Amino acid sequence: MSSPVTAPASQRLTLPAGQALRQRMARGTVVHVESGRINVRLPFQWLAQTAWRPEHPMSAGNVLVIEASGWLEITGEAQAVIEVRPPAASAWRRGLWRIRGVWAHSSHADNATANSSPVAR
Repeated sequence: MSSPVTAPASQRLTLPAGQALRQRMARGTVVHVESGRINVRLPFQWLAQTAWRPEHPMSAGNVLVIEASGWLEITGEAQAVIEVRPPAASAWRRGLWRIRGVWAHSSHADNATANSSPVAR
């Protein structure tokens, strides 16, 4: 039987003023500011043949959904508490993992019965 698919846990972080967090985040990750102020620098993007790095100043209650995977820099402008929630697995990805789990389980069972049968020499 396959194991249930679980989403990665969210992180609750405290950032003092001036501290920076550099972390790779996937598309669809949600950054929620519970208290304080932060500045989020998104991954580099191309704009008219120039590398550009968008910035989002955020304060308590603001939410940002990351639109492109990459390295982000979150800097505490004032003592801040943030929650970072990874993206939920899509329905097709959950289905794919279930199929893979069933296949691995049946493949393992076939190997077990094949290995237990006597071989004539």
